[in-house]
Amino acid sequence: MVKNWQKIRSDILATGFLGLFVFVGLALISYNPNDPSFNSVYLKTQQTHNLCGLLGSYVADLLLQLFGVSVWFIFLPAGHILWRIRQESASSIALKMA
Repeated sequence: MVKNWQKIRSDILATGFLGLFVFVGLALISYNPNDPSFNSVYLKTQQTHNLCGLLGSYVADLLLQLFGVSVWFIFLPAGHILWRIRQESASSIALKMA
């Protein structure tokens, strides 16, 4: 019984991290230097072009300020690892159901 709860917990965590990965990926892909960020002053009426909204523009700006373009060399392998964890979890569930 305890093992089932640990499995469910790990599945929920993997799905949450995958969702976070998708959010950050969309924020980075749709980064626009004219969007609001930590080093710019903007009007509340200014439109945000980032697909993830205002939070996405801040996240993308922060990551690009910290890591530069090399953020993709960190981001893509992390996504691959998350996807593999999620796939292994899904395949183990399918095997148990068969």
